[in-house]
Amino acid sequence: MCIPDKLKSSLHVFSTAEAIECLNSTEQGRNISVSVSGDSYTRQLFIGLADILLGNPSNEEITTKDRRRHLLREYDERLAALHGDDTSFPDVQYPLGCFGECFGDYGRASYDWSSHVIPATPVTEAPFSVRCSRCINNFTQRSESAVGVVGAGVHNLRYFGDRVKDKAKREGLGVPDDVPNHARDEAIGETVAAVNETIKDLERFFDLATRTIYVSMPSYQMEKVPRLYENATHNTHAGRIYEGLLPSLAPRDVDHPFLDY
Repeated sequence: MCIPDKLKSSLHVFSTAEAIECLNSTEQGRNISVSVSGDSYTRQLFIGLADILLGNPSNEEITTKDRRRHLLREYDERLAALHGDDTSFPDVQYPLGCFGECFGDYGRASYDWSSHVIPATPVTEAPFSVRCSRCINNFTQRSESAVGVVGAGVHNLRYFGDRVKDKAKREGLGVPDDVPNHARDEAIGETVAAVNETIKDLERFFDLATRTIYVSMPSYQMEKVPRLYENATHNTHAGRIYEGLLPSLAPRDVDHPFLDY
């Protein structure tokens, strides 16, 4: 694991034994459970955590969504089996029922794990804040020691960006489709509106979700963004969402824990 020099004194890399002890309900004297959900970055986070808990850390670079989904299902099943055999083993899961609800793309179809395909019929369109909080709360409200870990933003922004662009076209403010995204944003202010709507919906999610840690978009670590998405992430001004959310997250707002990517 690569850790910047300035953070080496403040970050601790857990061994498998340490991670299991930390999340062990018997050792900690409380019924701990962790439910992780969100976009692709958060799915990678779950896979990395599972690697540690299962004692098989890997240097594999996951570059396709099919491989990511395969590992998600495999690791979720393995962790569930271990917890089922021994309830002291950490209860850590990626709730497959929240796969689409917490992805951040409104109206996105739920994932069919039996066939590994996304059905053509989408779920009912509703705000991410409502859909994801409702789903993740099914797990976090089971006990006072249950926690959710949710990361989203990239797809929320894309959704609001599309809505703003559609509205602009209806009002006769649109520009030709062959104009680059950043030029189009500057021409009619689409980015500003989309960013503001994304921030508002994420802030609503913070208030609706119970005992949930928000995972930020990796806006300041572009070297970790897959090359396919580098241009889109840059041009959608993800950094402005990061900055806009800070007043609503810890340490400024202690009621909303924050995992900063």
